[in-house]
Amino acid sequence: MKLACVFAALVALLAGAPAPVQVSQTPPPKAPPQKTLSLAFGVYQTDKATVMYRSFTPLIDALQTAMAQQLNRPVDIQLTIFRSYDDGIDALSKGTVDFVHFGPASYIVAKARNPGIELLAMESENGAKRFQGVVIVAKDSPIQNLQDLKGKTFAFGDPNSTIGRWLVQGQPRGLQTDMFAEAAGSAGMTRASEWLSLPPASDLSAKLSASAVQTYETCPLQFKLEREWKIPGEVPAAMQYGGVIHRVLLAFYDSVRAMRPMEDEAVIQYFNDELAAAGIQDRYQHDLYQAQGVLQLGDFLAAFRRAPAPQVLHTEEFFDVKVGEVRVVGRIDRIDRSADDDVIITDYKTGKAQSQEDSDESLQLSIYTLAAREKWGYRSDHLVLYNLEGNSPVVTRRNDFQLNEAKRRVTEVAGNIAAGKFEAKPGFYCRFCAYRNLCPATEKRLQEPALPNRAATTKPRGMAS
Repeated sequence: MKLACVFAALVALLAGAPAPVQVSQTPPPKAPPQKTLSLAFGVYQTDKATVMYRSFTPLIDALQTAMAQQLNRPVDIQLTIFRSYDDGIDALSKGTVDFVHFGPASYIVAKARNPGIELLAMESENGAKRFQGVVIVAKDSPIQNLQDLKGKTFAFGDPNSTIGRWLVQGQPRGLQTDMFAEAAGSAGMTRASEWLSLPPASDLSAKLSASAVQTYETCPLQFKLEREWKIPGEVPAAMQYGGVIHRVLLAFYDSVRAMRPMEDEAVIQYFNDELAAAGIQDRYQHDLYQAQGVLQLGDFLAAFRRAPAPQVLHTEEFFDVKVGEVRVVGRIDRIDRSADDDVIITDYKTGKAQSQEDSDESLQLSIYTLAAREKWGYRSDHLVLYNLEGNSPVVTRRNDFQLNEAKRRVTEVAGNIAAGKFEAKPGFYCRFCAYRNLCPATEKRLQEPALPNRAATTKPRGMAS
C-alpha cells in the first residue's frame, strides 16, 4: 500500500563556529578534530532485521554525508528497530532516539505525550500523499466482496496503526461505514476523534495574524490542526509564484526608495531568476507562470512609468502590535506617503483579482490600518488591494466603526481559542481542507468490539504503517 509517512525529531543539531583566521609567520596549529555527532534513528520493524538494515543503509549513508558537510564534523547515525508501535512512540517521546520514520497516527500520539517533538518532512510518491489499504481474506473464502463481510468478524490493525486501525475506523466510506458500525458493543468516540479533541500543547491564542483569524472563523478545528500539528505540505505553484512576485516588487520599490529605480529589463530578469530558483516542479506550470509574470510585470511597470513616483516609506514591513489585548503580527507589502501627509497602504494580490467588496470587507487591510497607527503613528488616507491580474488597484478606506469591528473579531477569536473551542465547521471550504479525511464532523459513531473472541486488534509484527 502507498503510505505517507512523517519524520519527527526531538533535537536540533548545532554546528560550532569555525575557528578565527590566524595571521602568523609560521603555519597555524591544526584545529583539533571535531567530536563525532552520534544520533539514533528509529523505524518500525516491517521485515527481518537484516533486510531492514539493508533497506535503510542508503538513506543513513546519505544523511550522514550531507550532515557532516553541513556541520563540518563527523556524523554517525545508528538504526534502531522497534518491535511494536508502543515501543517506537515511547522511545521518541522520552528522547531515547533522536529522529524516526513514523506513520501519521504515531506522530500524533507521540506529540500528545511530548509537545517538544517537531515534524521535519512528509514522504510522498509522485507528489501524492494518500492512504490505500486492502481487505484480505483466504483464497478459498466465500467472502468475495465488501457486502459479504456483513456479520463476519474482522481483524483490525494495531490501535496506533494509521491505515490498519485509525483511518479505517475513523473515516470509512459508503458500505464500510455501515459494515464497521455493526459490531456489537456500546457506541463511543473513534480514535480519530479522541486525538483531534486533545487540548493544544501550547497557547494558540498567544499570537495571531489576519489569516489566522480568518482560518479560525472558517473552521476552528482546521485552525487548531494547522497550528498544532504543523504538517508540512508541498507549496502550490500559485503560492510560489506569488512569493516570487512579492520579492520582485520588494526589490523594485527598494530601488525606488533609494531614488535609483531598476530598469524594466532588470526587473524582468530578476523575476525570471527568482522563478527558476523557486523550483516549480511541473515544467508546464512554470512556463505558464513565467509568461503570466512577464506580462503582468510589464503592465505594472508601464503604469508606474506614467505616474509620478511614490514616496515609499516602507516595503515588506513586519509588525507585532497589540489589537485590544491580543498580540497580532503580520507584514505590510508597501506604505507610501500621500499628498496630504497621511499614508497609503498597499497589499499586492497575485491570484484571482479582488473586487471592491473584497477590498471593503478585508480584515487584513483593517489590521494593517491598526498596525500602522499603533507602530508608527500613521493615519491611512486610503488602502489599496493591488491586483497584478489586469493591473487594477482597488481603493478603499476605513472608519472608526470598521476598525472597532476588526478589533472585536480579533478579540472574539482569541477568546474562543483560549477557551479551547475547536469544533469543526463543515461547509464549502471542506473540499480544499488538507484534514478533510480526518474530520469527525463527517464520521459515524462506531461500535467498539465487545466479544472477547472477536478478531485480533493487533497486526502481525511485520506489518507497520
